[in-house]
Amino acid sequence: MTIRQIGKGFNFQGMMRKASMEKNVLPRKIAITAKNWYLLGFRKGGGQTDAGAWEKRKKADVGKRRGILVQSGKLRNSISVISATWDRITIGSKGIVYAAIHNYGLMGKAWGKHSFKMPKREFLGTSQKLNRKIITMIKNRFKRVIK
Repeated sequence: MTIRQIGKGFNFQGMMRKASMEKNVLPRKIAITAKNWYLLGFRKGGGQTDAGAWEKRKKADVGKRRGILVQSGKLRNSISVISATWDRITIGSKGIVYAAIHNYGLMGKAWGKHSFKMPKREFLGTSQKLNRKIITMIKNRFKRVIK
């Protein structure tokens, strides 16, 4: 029987150790990347989800110095990493009752007379650009593992 060495300097155990560390660290890094992606929408006026840019204010003079969806900053500051595991990463808004109204929009009648519409300004949602960014991030991190 002949024994042959495969690849000089090939450290399989070291590579597996690095891969195991990535498995523990990567979900949190992806979650932070996603959170920062959605926070950027508050500075840009939307456009971070596939729904596109947010509808402008009706009254241009109101809130000239602040971004759309920013009055006190509570909504923006409520965006956080809910969970980050290998199976699922969840980014959400915690503790803000009106978050869903802004994210999905609202139509209705007030006091039975006046109809109103709150435009959909999706600050959390599906983003193909974010998905591509995350896939690139994963590929790059695992390229480092096999070096």
